[in-house]
Amino acid sequence: MTVLLLTRPKDASARFWSQFTADEQASWQSIVSPLLEIVAKEVSIDLSGYAGVVFTSTHAVEITSQKTMQRGLAFCVGRHTTDRAVEFGWDAYCFGANVDGFVRALDPVQGPLLHLRGQHTRGDLCNRLQNQGQLSEETIVYDQRYCSFSAAAQRALEAEVPVIAPIFSPRTAEQFVKLCSAAQNLYLVAMSEAVAEPLSALDAKDLIVAQDPTAAAMAEGVRLVAMRLARVEGNKTAQ
Repeated sequence: MTVLLLTRPKDASARFWSQFTADEQASWQSIVSPLLEIVAKEVSIDLSGYAGVVFTSTHAVEITSQKTMQRGLAFCVGRHTTDRAVEFGWDAYCFGANVDGFVRALDPVQGPLLHLRGQHTRGDLCNRLQNQGQLSEETIVYDQRYCSFSAAAQRALEAEVPVIAPIFSPRTAEQFVKLCSAAQNLYLVAMSEAVAEPLSALDAKDLIVAQDPTAAAMAEGVRLVAMRLARVEGNKTAQ
């Protein structure tokens, strides 16, 4: 049976898995093996004096919301991040699916914005906002620490079974490459070209980039790869 290897944190992997139908889930063995651990920083957060906050991840939303009772305007990257901010009581608005889209969509507001983010980010958002006239500061509220594969994931990668792996971030991709350089039966779905770049070092059977940097597009990518894989396996059987 084909393995669907999910490398995001457990909650995010569960949400991603829930996008598939019962028939799709029955056709794959799901293995959850997070390659990044989200660890909250010991920081205090005071939003006084800020016109609003910027959230580029659900992790930042959740951790910030646990550290302060203050709420206000939240300028968000991605629909899911926005929805999560609303759930935690923020007056949240979505400005694009990624940092580039956010910078293009956001008109400068009066007063500074506070970007609450992880230790490792890409896109240099704070400086880019400053360069287009938006006062901005940033506070790191969590770290993303590398993890190793679980025993179940390692067994699957070492076996002959096909492994489909959707990869959502460049850091996860880098860790994935380090841990499974010898894997021979990989089918990869990357969330962006930046994610695909390190994955290209692997000898994967298939590597595609999602049409959009969203979980829904990643799920469609998994379906496409699974369909290609089924076609290959069907041809082998016919021979």
